[in-house]
Amino acid sequence: MPQQFYPREYLNATYSYKSDLRKSVVTAEKKDGKLILGEEGPGFEDRNNSTLKLIELADEKYKLPNFKKIYIHTGDHEHSCGYINYHYCYGKHRRDVECFPDFNFMHWTAVGVFDYTETINEIRNIDITKYEEMKVGWIGALNGSWHKRRVLYKLGQENPDILDIINIGGWNCREGNTHLVPHSCPYLSYAELCQKYAILIDIEGGGYSGRLKYLMHSGRPVIVVDRVPKEFFYRYMKAWEHYIPVENDLSDLLEKTRWIIDNYEEAMQIGANGKEFASQFLTRDSAMKHICNLIDKYHKF
Repeated sequence: MPQQFYPREYLNATYSYKSDLRKSVVTAEKKDGKLILGEEGPGFEDRNNSTLKLIELADEKYKLPNFKKIYIHTGDHEHSCGYINYHYCYGKHRRDVECFPDFNFMHWTAVGVFDYTETINEIRNIDITKYEEMKVGWIGALNGSWHKRRVLYKLGQENPDILDIINIGGWNCREGNTHLVPHSCPYLSYAELCQKYAILIDIEGGGYSGRLKYLMHSGRPVIVVDRVPKEFFYRYMKAWEHYIPVENDLSDLLEKTRWIIDNYEEAMQIGANGKEFASQFLTRDSAMKHICNLIDKYHKF
């Protein structure tokens, strides 16, 4: 029997109320055929607006039924901040709860993703027969309480022949740029990252990682570091079929990387499987269908 997943209201959990965290809460309901969207604060970057727009598009395309008011938190964690139906990820408190598609399915303009669909199409069209480096490539921030990323960076410093791990040194806003740019290295778009490196890796940061959905569209072998916070599509992913798994403490990263390099043709087939998986589960339309399923199953009148 497949595992059952539940919305948070079914769990009878007690949450503490933290007003600052409510700024990242958006709401949606539909009464008498009218969709009503709202937010309790400005949220972080444009996550609130992106999530509300995704709900609006789902309603336009799939004609959502009338449904009770739902509360969605748009932060990186499963924050305890009053009544919440959905977060972007699950796993910290319970592993059997539903979660909501994240803001990336619309865009992440702060880092240069102005339209999700256009970006993944660009990634899907890279030439995977060519690459600059037969290495694992990763670029990102190490600031905050992101211990695992610092472990990854240290491994990269010690093994530069197979790992190219780049610390951006934080994000800067510079005049003339349409998005934030790294402080200490050149900017690389997701498509450029996927074209440059023969092997890709995804690792959590301060919470869940929104990057994986982009990497899976590349057709490259993708290493996924095990993590607690997971998005809605993780339950459908299969290790060694869609991605190469690595332990949460990175203890087997070097071993798995060398296996990929020594068995690149086999690893490429895993990458191809991952790309097919992405075409089914990691599109904007699949995210809208997931929203429809949540509302139809738990919230409609």
